[in-house]
Amino acid sequence: MNRFSETDLEQRLRTSLGTAPAADFDAWLHRHGDVVAYLDPGAARASRRRRRWIVRLSTAAVAAAALVALAVMFPSRQESSALAVEILDRATTVTWTWTTYERVYSRDGKRTWLHKRRSERAYQSPNRYRETRFDDDGSIRSVEIVDASTNKALHLDMKGKKATWGEPTNQYSTGGPFASVKEILTERPIEFAGQRDFHGTVANVFRYRRPNQFPAWKETVDIWLNAKNKELLRVCDPGLEGFDPEAEDAHPGTAEEDFSKGELLGSVQDHIVFNPQLDPDLFNQTPPEGFEVTVAPPRPTVNEAQMIEWLGATARFNDGMFYKDAHGFGYERYNEAATKDKKDRTETEKTFLDIHYPYLANGNGWVIPSFANEYTVGGRYRYLGAGARLGDAGRIVLFYKLRSTGKYRAVYGDLSVKDVEPEELPLPVDD
Repeated sequence: MNRFSETDLEQRLRTSLGTAPAADFDAWLHRHGDVVAYLDPGAARASRRRRRWIVRLSTAAVAAAALVALAVMFPSRQESSALAVEILDRATTVTWTWTTYERVYSRDGKRTWLHKRRSERAYQSPNRYRETRFDDDGSIRSVEIVDASTNKALHLDMKGKKATWGEPTNQYSTGGPFASVKEILTERPIEFAGQRDFHGTVANVFRYRRPNQFPAWKETVDIWLNAKNKELLRVCDPGLEGFDPEAEDAHPGTAEEDFSKGELLGSVQDHIVFNPQLDPDLFNQTPPEGFEVTVAPPRPTVNEAQMIEWLGATARFNDGMFYKDAHGFGYERYNEAATKDKKDRTETEKTFLDIHYPYLANGNGWVIPSFANEYTVGGRYRYLGAGARLGDAGRIVLFYKLRSTGKYRAVYGDLSVKDVEPEELPLPVDD
């Protein structure tokens, strides 16, 4: 291989390239005088000032453009809410789907599966509702037709061919469908939670946080509005922050015949259609021909003595402390006791469950509100049990105004109850 020294290589390059041209500074200065001028401190400061102003103006212009773009993309809460409520108020007919999600656990607690219940609902102004419920195989199980103005319902067992008159199994508002959504949009504090795709439609998602909700992951409600026309698209309870139905659908699990417990995860209302053409006969409360007709007995009420007995049982179940809200107990503790074999339950757990289970079965699972709805003025009460110990005779844990007497009643920590004057109550009231 031939090798060259660095000196030999340099000599050959010089011979090939020729002599380097001499520098012509005057010519360069003629072409680039502005660069030399910038070396002057005064000129440099002036140039920097001009550049700063250009940057500021450019930044302001970009920010203004961004704000305009955001205003177009995300209209104000007031505008969106007002238009959404207006659409709800104008609707004379509405149809939608209601799906509930429940996570079910195997007998040994090692496996889970998703159970979805679907119903289709329809509304006709004023105050008529129809709900069609389906079995897991998609066949119609039952139909309920409700007149919300009289709170009268016709229940149709479609497979057993039985028609029963009674109270609605769900609450239906005389303010039209989605009355709770209208209340949230007009009266409650909400936050913008971003945009989502809903079957090819861009939805603006507004989130409401319910105060003192337990468990905390169930505190939100998400309201999806069409970004263009502001129509209601979807209601998720709880919101996606606490429960994502698509994520649950991705992991359904395999159902088993035997199970230990079920946990309600949430519900979704969607596939909402405003002002569809509906046959008025869908809301006719005349029992179909060929159906056996019966009248359901009225739902039992929870009287004051029963409510106080239940309140004491919940406090003992909570280790001698009244629970933080009127629900009376925490889900985790309740599920722990409910899934035990009966022989393994403590006496306190047995007593509590023996008292509570009948209320679940007869539709009075929310015992204090059930009592209040039946016996108090306006169905109102104030629960103050958080942090109170069972047996504290000086602590008011609950008060309400009886409809029958017009007097305020207070329940104390020792479970005694007596009439009180408004000024004796720990909170102001409208007498």
